Formats: sequence, structure tokens, C-alpha cells
Amino acid sequence: MTTSAQQVLVTGAGGFVGPYVVAALLAQGYGVRVLTRQRQALGHYAWAKQVDIIEGDLADAAVCQRAVQGMQAVVHLAGLAHVRASEAAHKQANLLNTQQLATAAKQAGVSSFVYISSCKARYPTHSAYGFYKRASEQHLLTTGAPMQIIVLRPGLIYGTVMKNNLSTLLTLGQRQQLPLWVGSNNALSLISAGDVAHAITSALTTPALHNRVWELNDGKTYTLTSLITTLRQQQGLPTPGWQVPRALVWLALAVASWVPALRKRGLGLNTYHAVYNEDYAADPAFAQTSGWQPSTDFYQFVQARPQP
Repeated sequence: MTTSAQQVLVTGAGGFVGPYVVAALLAQGYGVRVLTRQRQALGHYAWAKQVDIIEGDLADAAVCQRAVQGMQAVVHLAGLAHVRASEAAHKQANLLNTQQLATAAKQAGVSSFVYISSCKARYPTHSAYGFYKRASEQHLLTTGAPMQIIVLRPGLIYGTVMKNNLSTLLTLGQRQQLPLWVGSNNALSLISAGDVAHAITSALTTPALHNRVWELNDGKTYTLTSLITTLRQQQGLPTPGWQVPRALVWLALAVASWVPALRKRGLGLNTYHAVYNEDYAADPAFAQTSGWQPSTDFYQFVQARPQP
């Protein structure tokens, strides 16, 4: 790793978005250090020999202090997004670890701290994940000075190896037969992993973004209903059959929240809130302020994606 370029620490480099971020930073000429719990897990990436790797856990204060030494910026991606995780696990991964890393960065004189939050932080009462993401945002924005804080809230992220709700939606939407389905006209926000990475590199060079929260999206507003119908049209499949009434969905998920086996699978009223009580209209403010532009949208991504 060179020493003349601006040095950036990336956490979560081995996750879904992290590899895109590391590659984008290297392409822009940054020197990159990554903090990972398992060094060997990064060995198959082409960039593994181009970065400085520190092995350790964010829960360890000494590890955080060592990781931020000599860095001008931190891009904090690491966290826990699993809806089945306990509240205690979300608090540790999404709040306490963030606080500890930010404290170390501030003490080390890091200039910029880019925090990858989530659109779910807009509704902190709907899930432990959203609650602790929002709590981390507030902590950084109120205690980060003189370090410059940039909070980015991506929508649902799509990419070639995604294993999230969008992957499930693609599977369901492309079934030959779909006799019943759940629809909603509430707006959804989506963005590709590659575009998140390039948004981060833009954020590092745009002072006007400092000390604020910014929504990240691919510029289009989707709904669950439009996603299902459009995906099926692209595949030449018939329009879905019976749409489950909202009241019946609520009843089913309310019952699921009392069944341990279903609750462990993430089914409950938090799912109902996500479908019917959350709205994420596309927000152009980040693009307008930074000059960044998304390279694709979800429908283009699906059309270009190799079919199984």
C-alpha cells in the first residue's frame, strides 16, 4: 500500500458491499486499510494484496485504535443487518462498535468518517436494526466534531451475490405460477452495490455533504406491486393471481410473532410495518449536491443479470 495517497480505513470489506468499496477506492488512488475478523476470508479478492489488512474485532478498543492510526478517513460498513438477531446483538454491532470506532478515529485525528447507515433508520420504532442505526447516526452527528461526519442511508441494495429480501423477491416474482401475492403501493428505495461504492468515493471529496444524513437511491421509485408485475412482464409471465388482503396479512404476521419458529425466521409485525407503514420515495438531494449519478436501476440490473 502506498504512503503518499490519502489513507482510508474500511470496515466490513468482506461483506456484500465492502468489496465494491475497496475496489472503487483503489481505483481512485486511495491507500486502503481494511479491518476484518478473518484475514483468510479476503484472500480470494483481487485487491487483497493491495491493501493493508488488520485482523481483529471492532468490539476490541485496542484493535480500533490500531486500525485508525495514520488514517485520514474511515468508511464504516461493518454491522449486523440480520432481522433474526437479538436486540442485544444489534446494539453491540450497530451502536456500541460504531461508537468505539468513532472515538478511536477522533482521538487519532481522522478527518472524515463516512457511516453507512440504512433507510430503515427512518423508522426506528419498527425494528432493532433501524433503532440502533438511527442511534449511531445521532451519536456520530452530535459527538464527532471536529471530525467530519457523513451519514449515508442506502435503500435496499442489489448486486450479483445479494442474499437479501430482493433476492427472495426475484425468486418469487419469476415463478411460473404465482397464485397469490402480497402487494403494496408504498414507495421503495433501491440502489446497486457498485453505485453505493461510487457514492462513497464522491462523499469523501464533497465538503458540502459533511455533518448531515443523506439518502442513497438509484433515482427511481418502486413499489412492491410494481416490482412484482414488472419483473413478471420482463420474463413473459402472467400477471399474478389473487392479492392477499392487507387485513389478512396483518393477522397472519401477528400470529407469526407469537410462534417462536416463525419469529426466528424474522416473521412478525415488523414485516407488516416494512410492507405497509414505511415509505421511501426516491430522494435526489445526494446526487444534486455531490454530482454523483447512479449507473443503473433495478430493472436494468435484472435484465443484464445472467439467468439461473
